[in-house]
Amino acid sequence: MQGERYAAAVRIGAGALALLTATWAAPAGGVPHARAGEAPEVVFARADKVTVVPFDDVGGLVFVRVSVEGSRPLAFVLDSGAARMVIDRRVADELGLRRVGSGRIGGAGAGGIPVDYVRDVTLALAGMTSSGHELATADLGPLEATVGRRVDGVLGYEVFARLVVEIDYPAGEVTLRAPERYAYRGPGVELPLDVERHWPFVRGAIVLDDGSVVEDRFLVDSGSSDTVDHPVVMQLQQRRESQTGVGLGTPTRGYVGRAKAFRIGGFTIDAPTVACCGGTEDTSRLIGSGVLGRFHVIFDYSRRRMILEMSEGAGVR
Repeated sequence: MQGERYAAAVRIGAGALALLTATWAAPAGGVPHARAGEAPEVVFARADKVTVVPFDDVGGLVFVRVSVEGSRPLAFVLDSGAARMVIDRRVADELGLRRVGSGRIGGAGAGGIPVDYVRDVTLALAGMTSSGHELATADLGPLEATVGRRVDGVLGYEVFARLVVEIDYPAGEVTLRAPERYAYRGPGVELPLDVERHWPFVRGAIVLDDGSVVEDRFLVDSGSSDTVDHPVVMQLQQRRESQTGVGLGTPTRGYVGRAKAFRIGGFTIDAPTVACCGGTEDTSRLIGSGVLGRFHVIFDYSRRRMILEMSEGAGVR
């Protein structure tokens, strides 16, 4: 855990570094996620259908190396809050990916951004290949300027839906597993995970200074470096104005403050930063890497659960 990563200068979406968490428009002509008659396929190099890849933690974002259609390694963000898979338009053109439709998707800020779509794309990480993906092409230049490094794309819902995804923040590793071969045996706490419109949600609670408790449902967003986002920040006396939604979409004005505690799955985080608000109502209640980065986090969409294993010295009780 690197401590709280809150700085208005690096806020991209509903969270400090939220990526493409807003709703998306279907491409013209109703382009499917894979070519008709072809089932998506995931192939592992290992017989146990597991692969472990290192990641770079950049301001709370999880960057992994991805090859697209046999390309050189590209820098993709692993983002549980991204309903769509995205590739930078310059990279798509460089690789000669054919566009098959257009539309708009919600960016980090208000409004939407225009995109084209490419389909039946094969992605490869070390030890694993996954085919039949649909990616939106978008200009990620504003995102790069905010993050301070190259961003070639975003791995979103399709990866989380096909695999068990483990992010071990302290170890700097992502483990990908075939769901049918996975059985959890560990000391972690299992939380029910609601997956709606390609977004994962869990229950949590914010404790205010007066002792009152605000229970709610929170988007689990590994593409945000915020701790907690919630409109309750408007009730905090020590809040301050800040710019939100910086990066993709139109920046919006919001607020940031500090609550007494945040509770999730029997764990308590004291004095968390609380921010608000995102580009949409849906993205104004989330937990980002300021929470997730304190744990070994396991996303198991096939069983509708998220598992948290606490890391020592992470400020959790």
